[in-house]
Amino acid sequence: KNAYIPGNIKNVKFNVYSIKNGKKTFVKRYFGVYSSKKNLYTATMQFSDTGKYIVYAYGTTQWGTSVMLNRRNFNVKKKDLGKNGWRYETYAGKTYKFYYQNNKKLTDLTEVLKLKKSVNKFKIVVNRAAGCVTVYAYDSQKKAYIIPIKTCTVSVGRDISTVAGPSSLSSDTSFTPIGDFSICTNGIASKYTMKPMHEPDGSTVYARWASHIVGTVYFHAIAVSTDSHYALNPYTYNRLGTPASAGCVRMTVADAKWIYDYAAVGSSVKIVTGNSSKPGPLGKNKTITVSASINYDPTDPAVPNSTKRADYKAGKISGYITSSGKKIGC
Repeated sequence: KNAYIPGNIKNVKFNVYSIKNGKKTFVKRYFGVYSSKKNLYTATMQFSDTGKYIVYAYGTTQWGTSVMLNRRNFNVKKKDLGKNGWRYETYAGKTYKFYYQNNKKLTDLTEVLKLKKSVNKFKIVVNRAAGCVTVYAYDSQKKAYIIPIKTCTVSVGRDISTVAGPSSLSSDTSFTPIGDFSICTNGIASKYTMKPMHEPDGSTVYARWASHIVGTVYFHAIAVSTDSHYALNPYTYNRLGTPASAGCVRMTVADAKWIYDYAAVGSSVKIVTGNSSKPGPLGKNKTITVSASINYDPTDPAVPNSTKRADYKAGKISGYITSSGKKIGC
């Protein structure tokens, strides 16, 4: 801070060395970020190990000469490190196993767990009041489904006051039944890449990536009027996270396809009345919003990235997911 070198300082770099058994070993070089308000150069080191370190600060003059400004010893303790890796923590009075990366709790562990398709027996909990689905994997250490690996913001049935089970379902009802179920056969199949569904008015709509739960209730992407990737009702899409369906659990294309791909037949599904203030241990994801002119789901991998990118730049969608799974603006 407030270092003086004849001429102008072009940059400041910090060379970090670890010290073990009296031996100094180079770790990494960081270039400082300058704050004119504080007249201060800073650099942040992440993913450190505990132990002793020495840091040398060098300034570079306008003539290219490197001058040592200062050096300082640091003793990094465990309490100084950020959260990384697996940690048992409590949420709403229960213990769960979370995964952190640089102090951030990850809300999708597909890559961390290296999940393979169609072989994972999960526990899937639908919180009706919160409009949120949390998927849990089995923890062999605690012998329970307490590893929250994914959260999805959904629309359940419009009627959230009814707490009846599936026996009360009919063509006139619009509630998602309470109870313990599973991804199972409906007498024909358990999963559909495209599922025709009959509406109470006699019309037919089409739902992508449908996974059967019970009766006429499925996990599926928002139904569209025709078998097309460009027939989405933007008003219906913008209602994700609120009660809006006839009983099924509506999701984005990406989330419905994830359930279809990764949740094996036989995975348990628990639908609870829930609590809107406690959506689940991973929280509730913010939804993507679309303008009235958009007729596709911004998470749909079948829609070209170029289309999504242009609409995002034009402010017509608040975010999107690329065909490779990268999240932009969401």
